[in-house]
Amino acid sequence: MIIFQAVSKNYINNISSLEDINLVINRGEFVSIVGQSGAGKTTLLKLMIMEEKPTKGEIFFDKLMLSKIKKSSLPTLRRNIGMVFQDFKLINTKTVFENVAFVLEVLGKTQIEINKSVTAALDIVGIKDKDSCFPYQLSGGEQQRVAIARAIVHHPIILIVDEPTGNLDLLNGWEIVKLLVKINELGTTVILATHNREIVNSLNKRVVTLDKGRIVQDQATNGKYII
Repeated sequence: MIIFQAVSKNYINNISSLEDINLVINRGEFVSIVGQSGAGKTTLLKLMIMEEKPTKGEIFFDKLMLSKIKKSSLPTLRRNIGMVFQDFKLINTKTVFENVAFVLEVLGKTQIEINKSVTAALDIVGIKDKDSCFPYQLSGGEQQRVAIARAIVHHPIILIVDEPTGNLDLLNGWEIVKLLVKINELGTTVILATHNREIVNSLNKRVVTLDKGRIVQDQATNGKYII
C-alpha cells in the first residue's frame, strides 16, 4: 500500500532528516514507527501524507507514484488517509458531534449521511454519549477519542497516529492504544509513531525503528523497541 524506495529528505543547509529509506507497509498492517526525538518519525509521516516531498527517491501510495500526482489531485488522495495529532486539534467552539461532522461537511455529504457516520464513529471510540459536549468539558483521553473519531469518520484505508499518548496519563494512554488495535481489527491500516517503549513492546505488532534518519530495525511480528 505504501512503498518508500531509497527515500531521503534534506532541509536547509543540506541537513538530513531521512536517509535512504526503503519501507513497505501492506494493507491491513499495524506498524509502530519508533525512535527518539529527532530520529525522523515526524518527517516520515509528513512524506506519507504528502505534506513534504522527498529530496531523493520515490514514494508509492496504492500503486500511485506520488511524484507524478498533480497538486490538484492531492485532496482526493488524502481522503484515503485519517490523521490523529498529539495535540488533538479540536475546534473548541464546536461540540463533539460538530467536530467529527466537520470532515464530512467539507466532503459535501448529506445531513443523513453525516448523522449516520458520525454516530457510528463516536460509537466505535466509545463516546457516543458525549456528542453534545464541547472539548473543554472532556478529559484528555476523551478529547483524543474525538480526534480519532474525526479521523475515521470518512472511512479512510489508512490511519496515521502521531504520539497519541504523549499528553495522556498511563491509563488513558493504554485505552487509546487498545482503541487503535480495535480499529485495525476492523480493517484499517494503522501507522503509529511513538517513543513509548512500554506500549510498543506490549502490542506484538510490527516495529520499524528509526535512528538519525535511518531505518535500523524492521521487525515484522512481535516487534520490540529495543534501542
